Amino acid sequence: MVLPGLTLFAIFMLWPLVNAFANSLFSWDGLGPKVFAGVQNYKQVFTSSQTYQTLEHTAIYAIGTGVAKVVLALLIALLVARRTRGVTLFRSVIFIPVLMSFVAVGVLWTFILDPNQGVLNGTLGALGLPHTTPWLGQPGLALCSVMAVDVWKWLGYHVILFVAGLQAVRPELYEAAKVDGAGRIALFFHVTVPSMRTMIGLNLIIAIAGGFNVFDLVYVMTKGGPDGSTDTVMTFMYRQAFDVQQYGFASALASVLFVVVAVVTLIQIRLLRSDYNA
Repeated sequence: MVLPGLTLFAIFMLWPLVNAFANSLFSWDGLGPKVFAGVQNYKQVFTSSQTYQTLEHTAIYAIGTGVAKVVLALLIALLVARRTRGVTLFRSVIFIPVLMSFVAVGVLWTFILDPNQGVLNGTLGALGLPHTTPWLGQPGLALCSVMAVDVWKWLGYHVILFVAGLQAVRPELYEAAKVDGAGRIALFFHVTVPSMRTMIGLNLIIAIAGGFNVFDLVYVMTKGGPDGSTDTVMTFMYRQAFDVQQYGFASALASVLFVVVAVVTLIQIRLLRSDYNA
């Protein structure tokens, strides 16, 4: 019964992973013969300043978007979990961006954030506020803008997970805390958060792991610019493979990124288990 799914997993997940690691040991332009290079590609990865720059951008992106998604989604889930009028419609609306492709989201927000004819600057101008901000054209601000779009896209996904988790919290815990005189803030920190720590950890793992693998959104909106300020490991790897034809180096980058994401995920799982056991 498991064999069909296991076969697909091996073809589309395991084999590309093994093939990438094998290619990382060769110098190859994608067309000509492969020349064995040993660990030379890995030496190039760890001695390139651009590698560390893109890894820094990727870490900032992953951690920043991950924390923002979890915090905002939990707060919104507390609101939409209530059975009030209009909640069902709000749940549907907030989930719509999740169904959209990264390319569609990137193109949409590129128009919205356009400094001259964008909706955002136009709205700010109508309110009498500064309205010439180059959201995607200024280093530092561009990365924050792309991160905000990523949070907007995936927020609904994490909200749905948190709503499901909130429904599993025992009502008697809230009732007992209210009897002891706990207010809304105390209920949140002493009942909701402890009861939801497993779900919070799961959402954080999903969000941060996804942030480390970001490519589509950055490529569509900024292509790594301006001046490399939004360049991530994935966009850097893409250019090395398809623009410079250094497939061995790109495969070494992919292998290093895989190890980094695996280590970060394992640490999160370990912390989550220790916290749960405590």
